[in-house]
Amino acid sequence: MPLSRRLALWLTAAAALAAAACASIPLPEREGVLLYRAKCSGCHRPYAPVEIKPAKWQETFAEMRKKAKLNEAEAEAIQRYVEIDLVASHAPATR
Repeated sequence: MPLSRRLALWLTAAAALAAAACASIPLPEREGVLLYRAKCSGCHRPYAPVEIKPAKWQETFAEMRKKAKLNEAEAEAIQRYVEIDLVASHAPATR
C-alpha cells in the first residue's frame, strides 16, 4: 500500500477516534440547561452533570464562575442545574 494511502487511512482513523472522544453524554433538558450551555461551552464542551466529580465540583465551579463572569443569579441557576445530578449519580449505593 502506498505511503500516501496509509497516511490517509491513519489520519481518517485518528479523526474518528478524536470525534468519538469528544462525544458527550446528552445534557438533561430542564431548567438551567440553556444558561449552562451558553456560559460553559465558551471554553470547553458542557459536561453532563453525571460526568462531574462531586469532590472537585465546588473548587472547579468557583474557578469557572470567575472565567465565565457569572453574576449571582447565573451562578445559582447553574449550580442548581448541575447539583441535582451530582447528588443522584454519585450517591453511595444502598443495599
